[in-house]
Amino acid sequence: MKERFKEYEFYSAGLAPMQTHSMDPRSIKYLEEHGINKIIHNPKKVSKKMLSYFDYFIAVDTFILRKLNTIYPKYSHKFFLATSHIDNVHLIDPYEMNDEDYRLAMNQIKSTSKTIIL
Repeated sequence: MKERFKEYEFYSAGLAPMQTHSMDPRSIKYLEEHGINKIIHNPKKVSKKMLSYFDYFIAVDTFILRKLNTIYPKYSHKFFLATSHIDNVHLIDPYEMNDEDYRLAMNQIKSTSKTIIL
């Protein structure tokens, strides 16, 4: 998405990020297999500072979107579902999935990210 939307700054954060100082090893492996190397990412929790600063927040799934709207209703105009423009595609955050399902979910996320309209 960074290549498609050069005028935007991208940042990753979650509502309940992993309690570790690095990204999920499965994500690192997946990204490296797709030519994205030298990844530096520390899991972060969405903050009010982020909510004020960033223009958009892309939720991977409807559960996350509902939680964002419930916890931060003042910022609901900034939230949208990654698949809102695609019929019959429903992503799920792969964090708790087994390795095979994780890879399938990451492929869906990658495919969806290529079609997002900002």
